[in-house]
Amino acid sequence: MNPTAQTSPPLNVEDLLVEIAEVVNATLDLDTLLKRTAEQVRRVIDYEIFSILLLNEKTQELRIRFAIGHPPEVAERIRIKMGEGVTGLAAQQREALLVNDVTKSSLYIKDMADVRSELAVPLIIKNRVIGVIDIEAREAGYFTEEHKRFLTLVASRVAVAIENARLYTRLSRQAKQLTPPGQAAH
Repeated sequence: MNPTAQTSPPLNVEDLLVEIAEVVNATLDLDTLLKRTAEQVRRVIDYEIFSILLLNEKTQELRIRFAIGHPPEVAERIRIKMGEGVTGLAAQQREALLVNDVTKSSLYIKDMADVRSELAVPLIIKNRVIGVIDIEAREAGYFTEEHKRFLTLVASRVAVAIENARLYTRLSRQAKQLTPPGQAAH
């Protein structure tokens, strides 16, 4: 991790949020959107583990949809119920949750042995939780209240972009189903 990440000169948050909104809204492909979100967040917060978990509304479970730093086998098997662990509680309470030392918290679901700090921020659109952005670090107390505020602002913009990408995917599927064979949709 870059130890200077917390002490670098402050960025203009408003300008950065406008830029992030432009970057994440420039695509309707969900995979590209999630990757770009991780890249933009790293410009401000030098996380070690980044994941976006999306809520399955039927099962009320959060599942990792995109991750950096999680081994693929860990990311594949993780299912978190609403209210369970740091991410599940952030989703249930509908507010960001910062844990400075997960080894001293009963909330932490131990999937990575050397994690110490965790910051989970719910993705909320139209008053409904659709997922969580979760970042983790090996250093206790790594994330700050400023990081929490920043990631909360990012999450509000990303939630809209995720919803737009999902809507586009649904509409594209419906258009393909309605298009007669041999004709391209216009």
